[in-house]
Amino acid sequence: EHCLAMTSHSVFSWGSGDGNRLGHGDCFDRWLPEGIDSLNGLNILDVSAGMWHSACIASPQRKLDEAQVFTW
Repeated sequence: EHCLAMTSHSVFSWGSGDGNRLGHGDCFDRWLPEGIDSLNGLNILDVSAGMWHSACIASPQRKLDEAQVFTW
């Protein structure tokens, strides 16, 4: 019941905010894509939206060997 979209340096989410699955620090629904501030400026490699969770693989700029997994 939610969606994620990515650019090379941003992740956007929208849909049902139940369980903080959108990553904005609250449980509010959002019906238009909104950027997830905590991931801004990272090199976004991939995102995934599950039923009750979201995940992102990201790394600092130009440091692909330091990639991390973020979940919410």
